[in-house]
Amino acid sequence: MANQSKFWVFTISCFLIISACGSDKDRTPETIGKIVVEAVTKGTHQYLIEIKDQLYWPENLPARFQDPNFNDVEVLLRFIKKDIQKDIYLPSPIDIPVFAYTVPVIQILEIKEK
Repeated sequence: MANQSKFWVFTISCFLIISACGSDKDRTPETIGKIVVEAVTKGTHQYLIEIKDQLYWPENLPARFQDPNFNDVEVLLRFIKKDIQKDIYLPSPIDIPVFAYTVPVIQILEIKEK
């Protein structure tokens, strides 16, 4: 009988530890955002997402949203904020990309048009 008790204590402890490791502390609930298209050079673009006046670099934006016609299109998304930053470049008068600013990187979990 003592072995069964130890087994159940061990099993429940493992379950609790594994559950705690799967924390969603960095995961956001569904959020409204907007696609922002920044030109780099003629014909080359960077696709950002603006959420509450903050721009983010989506590291895995689906191809269907990577279209200059999607500029200012509202989306619903869930994402995880990463601990890295991405440099954003804008074109110079002679069409050479120059550093403009840095934004946080996000990993998109779900995205759809609003």
